[in-house]
Amino acid sequence: MIDWCCGKGHLARVLAQQSGQAVTGYERDSQLVTDGNALALRYAPSVHLLQRDVLSPWPDTTLTGQHCVALHACGDLHRQLLRVASKHRAARISLSPCCYHLAHTGAHEPLSHFVQQQQMRCTLTAEQMRLAVQETVTAPARVRALRVKANQWRLGFDALQRKLRNDDCYLPVPSHPTALMHGSFREFCEWAAQRKGLSLPTTIEFEHWEQEGRERWQQVCQHELVRHLFRRPLELWLALDYALFLEEHGYRVRIDEFCSRSLTPRNLLLDARAS
Repeated sequence: MIDWCCGKGHLARVLAQQSGQAVTGYERDSQLVTDGNALALRYAPSVHLLQRDVLSPWPDTTLTGQHCVALHACGDLHRQLLRVASKHRAARISLSPCCYHLAHTGAHEPLSHFVQQQQMRCTLTAEQMRLAVQETVTAPARVRALRVKANQWRLGFDALQRKLRNDDCYLPVPSHPTALMHGSFREFCEWAAQRKGLSLPTTIEFEHWEQEGRERWQQVCQHELVRHLFRRPLELWLALDYALFLEEHGYRVRIDEFCSRSLTPRNLLLDARAS
């Protein structure tokens, strides 16, 4: 059995314990491989992790006849697994895809010939594909609250900088330190202004711009309601393209949910067996 992108091999150990089979895991980070093998010696001797960049060319046949497993493999990681495992005739492929937008090319082309040949097929950008994973159900309430505050403050600062610069254009602000969210809106604006080389007048009414941020956030949420109607359909469209690709390569494919949405909204499972 193969664990495609195993990290420290937590999934590999579960697979070995549940199946009673030997499991080989692939991981690019050498330190994670070392740590994972040390844990395997203590808890799962039948697990062995190997250092390998699974996105690199795959000339050998190590996947032939194997059961390949990937849990929440992101973007090109799961697409590479589909291509390589089907090419080398893995006996079974069990895949939970995630972060569809993460790709070297920055754009997604359908994998299956069926979708490629459709007149209405579309090439999705990374930003469009990001919609499929823009949902959070497992984060603690305080984390969600801080995320809302950060969005409100960023929108408030955006409104302020447009006024100061007399330029109705968005000004990208870099990622902020988490600790900044425990301060005041004024401190956030001073931090952002410094990063963008702006001078803040002493007469600014920060309460006004903070309220402006809250109101703009409400508008954004209302607009997103319509957009997010297509979130799950988009993910299903991507997963069905993967299923068709595997069927075209001689696999019998089942798409299911391996857990409830309350555990993770990325709960789709493609389970393919060689015919």
